[in-house]
Amino acid sequence: MNFNASTFHLGVPRPRWADTAVSPEADAVLRTTLKVWAESFERSESISRRRSRAISDLRGMAVGCRSENWDGNGAEAISAQAVAHVERLISLWPAALPLPELAPEPDGSISLDWITSRYRLFSVSVGRSDRITYAWLNGTDRGHGVEFFDGEPFREECWTVWGKL
Repeated sequence: MNFNASTFHLGVPRPRWADTAVSPEADAVLRTTLKVWAESFERSESISRRRSRAISDLRGMAVGCRSENWDGNGAEAISAQAVAHVERLISLWPAALPLPELAPEPDGSISLDWITSRYRLFSVSVGRSDRITYAWLNGTDRGHGVEFFDGEPFREECWTVWGKL
């Protein structure tokens, strides 16, 4: 009888994984981990692309509105501080939530808008200062507020209102 050292060891068949020192269970864990990592990376890359696109759109808008009277009606130029604040908000925005539509405002601020319907919207205005203003409409319920922007997306009250929409 001829024994091949690669398939038998001391008369006992060698498992396929014996040459790699990885058990089938460990191999299954590794494959599952790599699959989860790859899916997570793809989601992260997609989120990163969305954020990059939003920041690119923001910068393009800022360039188009960098001069006084950009709208022909006496609008102020979009400030570099407003652009920096909005970039920070976009970069910190939770990945599971939709990014806003961006629009220039005549006072040099930038509007971040989430509009789900004619009667459901949330709008944030970000300007030169460290204050942000917001307003919402949810059916017949509406309101507004002012918050200090400290580098975090929003404070609790603003999140509460946003979450109802």
